[in-house]
Amino acid sequence: MVGDGEAESGPLAASWHSNKFLNPVHDGAVLPILHLNGYKIANPRFWRGCMMPNWKSLFHGYGYQPQFVEGDDPEKMHQQMAATLDTALAEIKGLQNRARTGGLPTLVRWPMIVLRSPKGWTGPKVVDGKQVEGTFRAHQVPLSNWPRSRIIFGCWKSG
Repeated sequence: MVGDGEAESGPLAASWHSNKFLNPVHDGAVLPILHLNGYKIANPRFWRGCMMPNWKSLFHGYGYQPQFVEGDDPEKMHQQMAATLDTALAEIKGLQNRARTGGLPTLVRWPMIVLRSPKGWTGPKVVDGKQVEGTFRAHQVPLSNWPRSRIIFGCWKSG
């Protein structure tokens, strides 16, 4: 799981090409999940604005077959993510099986998942009268005077 801010950094940006060193005949596999929520501490990420229309082309060029999970409804997103993970894992097994029986070249297009959700998703939407969800304020900002009993394992519990 890689955040969009981290994915823009130089060392990680170069590592998107490490898939070219994976041999499906002899090696295991990595399923990258890129979490796009659009913000760093004080302003939008570069990828949020400039790259949005080009995600599929970018990662296809890197040698991946990107699959997208997008939205803001937790129940729908949970189901969509589970189905996408099942599909991606089945694709990996299929690629490895075909390569190991001589049916594929050793350089393959591996699956990856692009998860798009609002920054601070499932947390409090507003704190002290300021919008949190979907803004930079959701980035590692402690909640002062907030009832601890309402935050359980990093998820917001309503009521």
